[in-house]
Amino acid sequence: MHRWIKFALLPIAAFSSSMLDSTQMSQLNRYNHRQSVIFSDMTKLKRFAKIDQKRATSIARKECEPMEIKFVSLKRRGRLLYYEIFTDTGRIRVNALDGQLIQCEGDDS
Repeated sequence: MHRWIKFALLPIAAFSSSMLDSTQMSQLNRYNHRQSVIFSDMTKLKRFAKIDQKRATSIARKECEPMEIKFVSLKRRGRLLYYEIFTDTGRIRVNALDGQLIQCEGDDS
């Protein structure tokens, strides 16, 4: 699969998932890059997430082929809040608000 197709699938999958509402978005400091502000934003994102990290990894193992998980990161792109799960063969994205699988991509190399 071409690299640009992978990036095009993420916004399409985002519309079918639940997203952060406007009051939650207004609580985030998007343009201040001090470490203390970034840390407080990450704790807010963890509080906004409806599913925890263990549940996201179990969803990823159930929906995609079983693989070794290296680490899990909570990320935000626009209004979409998701767990990015890095594995030995690629990465998996699971919505942190409703637990829906957004993307399961393997390594093409």
